[in-house]
Amino acid sequence: MLTVTLDTGTLRLTDALAMLDGLAVHIATTTVTAREVEGTAWAAKVGQLPALKESWVLGESVLGAAVWGSQADSDRFERLLLLLSGGGFPARDKRNTLTNGERHLLRDAAILSTHAREGRDLFVSDDTKAIGRPGSELRAKLLSELGIRAMTLAEFRDYADTLRPV
Repeated sequence: MLTVTLDTGTLRLTDALAMLDGLAVHIATTTVTAREVEGTAWAAKVGQLPALKESWVLGESVLGAAVWGSQADSDRFERLLLLLSGGGFPARDKRNTLTNGERHLLRDAAILSTHAREGRDLFVSDDTKAIGRPGSELRAKLLSELGIRAMTLAEFRDYADTLRPV
């Protein structure tokens, strides 16, 4: 069975689910995404999907919605912060006053890290700052270094079509 993790920006669930009609696919989101949509119209829809618990990030994660990660989880998260920021993310001891953009990037890294930790097949996001564009160096590094195969919702729509029996 194909396992797919949806990022916050791809919560147009009716589009995503319609593409998967008749295919054996397990769709999930993360506890990070659930926090990001609290109080919005998306909250009820996200609540219908399984939520993968994020690895604990001090100052970000919520008790009960995260798991204690291993050293490998921590290393992966830090590598993602460097990749997504182009090497400019603040060091661990300098993260007390992150900007809104840095907070967003931190959450992106947490979502991607959770997806990789769980060994899922595809990460679907329309946030090309986080996953890169097709053929980009970022997209290639996510796959080669971290095993994260990422695609946009449009790419996923095309990919899902290839899975259908002829």
